[in-house]
Amino acid sequence: MGLYDYYEPDPPIECPKCGGRLCGWQGRDVHPALFVWRQGVAAPVEQRVDPEIRALPERMAAFRVSSEFWIYGGECACGYRFDDSRFGVRCTAPDGVWRTAEIDPPPTPARDAGDGWIQCSECSDVWHRVEGRRLYLCPSCGRLTRLQETGNDA
Repeated sequence: MGLYDYYEPDPPIECPKCGGRLCGWQGRDVHPALFVWRQGVAAPVEQRVDPEIRALPERMAAFRVSSEFWIYGGECACGYRFDDSRFGVRCTAPDGVWRTAEIDPPPTPARDAGDGWIQCSECSDVWHRVEGRRLYLCPSCGRLTRLQETGNDA
């Protein structure tokens, strides 16, 4: 077992099963030391170790993530676990501050089929839309799908 860091995307990545938050993200960047990184913050916000071995605050303030890194293992309270064998989350920090978190490969597009229905662009199945959600698991083909924004979405 090696060291890793914890990652907190902001905004959180949505659970495609229930719409809740996926949390518990982990990864190994250039200096994994059980740091907690929060998207949009330059330095680690915490270190999950015993206080007597925690890095000094001035030392922690100097650490930065790589310009590109990957996180894995998001879980939801509903029991859904992000499928790391099919997807990763690619993160970028062009200026040393974590700026983006994008699912890779991108989810299959789904479209608003009207009257509260969504349609998978891969298998054409339709299912009920839940207001405010963007990620879904297609009930027929099982693909991770993302509802495509239209000019009417706010």
